[in-house]
Amino acid sequence: MSADDTNADESIETSRRQYLFGAGAALGALGLLGTAGRSAAAEDYETITVGAGETFTKNVGSGEIWENKLIDISASGATYQIQADGSDWTIRNIGIIGHYEGGHTEPFRARVTDPNGTGIIENVYVAPTVGDGNATGLYVYWNHAGHIEIERFNVQNWTDNGIYASGPGNSGSHSVPGAGGTVTIRNSYSKNNDTSNFRLGTHGSKLVNCCAAGGSSRGHWQFYESAEIVDCDLGGHTSDLALGDAVWEKSNHASLTMSNSRWETAHAHGGASTANIDGTPQGSPVDRVPDGCPTSAEEAASGSGSVQEPAPKPPTDKNLVAFVTKPDARFAAYEFRANGAVEFTEAPYESPSGGQIEGGTYKAEDFVEQIDGAWHAGGVTGGGAGDAFLVDGPVTSVSVDQPDAMWIELDGERVSADELVERTGGSDEDGTVTDEFRTLEIAGQCEYRVEVSGEIRPAEAHAKWLTEGEAYGDDWAEWWLSGSDSARTVWEFTGEIMSLEIDDRDGDTELRTLAVDGEELDHSEYVDIGPHRLEVAGQYEYRIEVSGEIRPAEAHAKWLTEGEAYGDDWAEWWLSGSDEARTVWIYTGEITNLDVTDYGGVTDVRTLTVDGKSVEPSQL
Repeated sequence: MSADDTNADESIETSRRQYLFGAGAALGALGLLGTAGRSAAAEDYETITVGAGETFTKNVGSGEIWENKLIDISASGATYQIQADGSDWTIRNIGIIGHYEGGHTEPFRARVTDPNGTGIIENVYVAPTVGDGNATGLYVYWNHAGHIEIERFNVQNWTDNGIYASGPGNSGSHSVPGAGGTVTIRNSYSKNNDTSNFRLGTHGSKLVNCCAAGGSSRGHWQFYESAEIVDCDLGGHTSDLALGDAVWEKSNHASLTMSNSRWETAHAHGGASTANIDGTPQGSPVDRVPDGCPTSAEEAASGSGSVQEPAPKPPTDKNLVAFVTKPDARFAAYEFRANGAVEFTEAPYESPSGGQIEGGTYKAEDFVEQIDGAWHAGGVTGGGAGDAFLVDGPVTSVSVDQPDAMWIELDGERVSADELVERTGGSDEDGTVTDEFRTLEIAGQCEYRVEVSGEIRPAEAHAKWLTEGEAYGDDWAEWWLSGSDSARTVWEFTGEIMSLEIDDRDGDTELRTLAVDGEELDHSEYVDIGPHRLEVAGQYEYRIEVSGEIRPAEAHAKWLTEGEAYGDDWAEWWLSGSDEARTVWIYTGEITNLDVTDYGGVTDVRTLTVDGKSVEPSQL
């Protein structure tokens, strides 16, 4: 028996994300996970042969690296359980062979409990034959709060989902509310998994250069929220793409942003809509195994599916930097700074929508200038076209005015603003941009205050509206946005954001954009949008008004008629005073008004709680 069998379970604690960042807690950790490089191929691996009726168990904890294992479950009733908990753990070079039956329905489970933590799963082959119904290849827990990178993962033949990672998006009314963690799946292959091949459910999650093929249902299932799909081939039986679910209201808003990907069919469940798929297919899906993804358990365990990161380019090499738009983009502006010469160029390829990618074509807006030895460039484009530059040196800062309509490419590969800076050498070893200004973009309706460890100033286009000493100082900015279509401010800063506070403006708070270096932040960290739970019991009549939406909890909905007892943002009902006289409401935003009056001449407020805490009507 392997020593791994004796590992005890780690205790699980989930912590709420903080709204303010204390000293030393750098907001610069935002952005995609950067790794120093992948492991070289290993010739040796350990074979773990599981006996008949036995279960191999491995618990991977914080900071642990577990690698190069071949788990053989060929014996009758042999099963396995792998669970990753905590933060900054790595699982790599793992292969499973044999037949899976009679074990846990989710034998491979993972979560990152630290909201700022990461986990890595790479070079794994999980494709046994499966006899159990409703068994999943890889399951990401609902209380996953950080970020998991899944790289070169081959998962096949499971009777439920191949990779089931939508739980972190569960709503607050779910029996197991999600913690909002993100998942990125790259260079992976999912085939013949029945419920879905890939399944995601949180803003910021991605599917990059992956292939889904076969199975009895869906290629990719976007259960909640939004995800970005790039360079993928997605095929399924009933639908290549699926959005939403018929049970949870939150699923009605599921959406996808598709880039250079191939699919044919799409379906929506419940109140979701295929109109929320942004992008057009670039042909029919192809059944392919992405380069580097292992094609056998032995290959995975030996590490031969791993690849080396390419060596960094010498500083003198010129990079092709492009800013590319969607077909419906109009006047999408951008700018960047570099420590090296910049020149307009034409990319040797077209945009996904067939547009030309060439800089300098819009003479009135496109520019390249050199100021005090540094280079500054930018422009405006749209309509599915793009602008391109050759950059001889590191890019030190970049901003995109319409991140929903424009993306950045480096040498033909789509990257984030942080990745552009990092990969061209414009950041130091810990990823902090050196000496150059970063950007904070805010749009919508709110009041806000930001404090940084360096200095802060409005971007040039916004400076004329903001007075130093009134709207900002050396290391702080405090201002407001009216909510109009043009209500937007871009700030340039050095160092890190140490605190960021968002408050209402004229009673309303709306964040359309909140981005650092072009990377959208999780709005729920700064604005408490709910959902919240209001419980009332006793004998009285009441009317509630909220700034968001309100509905009865599922168990109470059958007694209440929409339009009579409640609408989009109000509820008006009564309680008889009996022992069962109780109603639970679920709402988003804030309670803006609560009126309590007598019912039958009696006012008896036995229960009035918000999220489990007792409150007085006057407080609301």
